[in-house]
Amino acid sequence: MTKKTKFISTKGAFHGRTLGSLGLTHSEKCRKPFEKILNKNIEFIDYNDCDALRGAVKKNRNNNRNNNNEIAAVIVEPIQGEAGVVIPNNNYLSEVREITEDNDILLIIDEVQTGFGRTGKMFAYEHEKIKPDILCIAKGIGGGFPMGACLFRKGLDFEKGEHGGTFLGSPLACSVSKTVIETIIEDKLVENSRNQGKYILENLLDNGFDARGKGLMIGINADDGKKKVLELIEKGILTIHSENTVRVIPPLIIEKEHCDEFLGKF
Repeated sequence: MTKKTKFISTKGAFHGRTLGSLGLTHSEKCRKPFEKILNKNIEFIDYNDCDALRGAVKKNRNNNRNNNNEIAAVIVEPIQGEAGVVIPNNNYLSEVREITEDNDILLIIDEVQTGFGRTGKMFAYEHEKIKPDILCIAKGIGGGFPMGACLFRKGLDFEKGEHGGTFLGSPLACSVSKTVIETIIEDKLVENSRNQGKYILENLLDNGFDARGKGLMIGINADDGKKKVLELIEKGILTIHSENTVRVIPPLIIEKEHCDEFLGKF
């Protein structure tokens, strides 16, 4: 590997709560209790801002005596989930990929929330027809069963079993995941996500709501996000909120009648 140690993450990013990923998570609420033991060689830049990334790379070179790049990787979510369904410009990931390739920096894409059909593609990076160097996946890979994985392109110096643990490589989890992936493909759930998500979003916009989304990952602005989510629970609708954004992330098997029920109650 490159032996570089610096990472670039983005403001608003959420990459998990284990110590390694927590260092890349921007939320002060999550980070503050662990600040003393987190990796400090991380820079947070504005999301959806390729000029900020270029500036960070340039600054890193200027600060290095040999004018070398010491940035090991850039990690980014195709859509920021915890930040409130923040959708970047159409060419954002393509530009990030170009910048990282030009500067010999690895691109890590975190698809824990967006992967496996959530955005109307099997993986959200496919909307821009790029490929990351490393791909982080979980959640949808197990259909509710605890499962996570890290994929990396050919040529990276990783070995099987290099990262071990008591509960890693569970045969049961892998078997469940295999069935989930086969079901997503055979039942055309990626296409269903794209179609039903479009139907929900278009209806919300037509009715004057401030909404955005891709596939079945939709954010709707509300005066009071928590209050709105609690009201929906009383009506039998499960959503989640990030501040004053109501996040709508229904199962990929949702049908039109369920969409109509949600829209009517919302």
